[in-house]
Amino acid sequence: MSLKWFFLKPPADNPNYGPGPNDSGIEHFRGEPVKGVVRESIQNSLDAVDDKNKKGGFVEVSFEFGCLDQKSIPDLDELKRHIGLCGLQYNNYKKEAEEALQILSKSKIPYLKISDKNTKGAAGEDDDEKGDWYRLIYTPGDCDKPDSSGGSFGIGKSAYFALSHPRTVLFSTKDHNKKIAFIGLTRQAKHKDRNEKLLEIGYLTYEKTKNYRDWE
Repeated sequence: MSLKWFFLKPPADNPNYGPGPNDSGIEHFRGEPVKGVVRESIQNSLDAVDDKNKKGGFVEVSFEFGCLDQKSIPDLDELKRHIGLCGLQYNNYKKEAEEALQILSKSKIPYLKISDKNTKGAAGEDDDEKGDWYRLIYTPGDCDKPDSSGGSFGIGKSAYFALSHPRTVLFSTKDHNKKIAFIGLTRQAKHKDRNEKLLEIGYLTYEKTKNYRDWE
């Protein structure tokens, strides 16, 4: 079984089934995407400080730049195909889609990896609507953090997609029980594929909207 990109179908009774390429959350950070990513990453890590860490220590957030071999990226051609479809179906997205495809067609594709230590991770299963993992992955504009939190899992996470030219981010986490979760997300535009309507969000996983989850 291998990782694949899935774009979901909209509800049959919803004629206005999703946004086009003008994503309000992404546009909010478009002017200063680097500043937005740094601020949101650090704040979200601080909000998730591990109170059960008996060793103590500060929350550590690291930023790593590098390149991935194109051949090592799962189902890349399918992601490129959907980006291309969006570029063809929206004149105001054509240039951005073409630039994204140029990046994804390179033999070495640049990436930014953000990780932290001494945090509790994003806990909760895929169907736990109150869990941090659910709000991070499945609710683009939702925020249900305590008033004392400085960041949010609401519009703040759009900063990552604003910085990523293909609008694509890979998320992973490990909670207190050493349960690991992984899923890829891309935020493009509602589009048609072989006369079938699809939503704007795509998931890189083994099963539609279900993350890859494993234990150490």
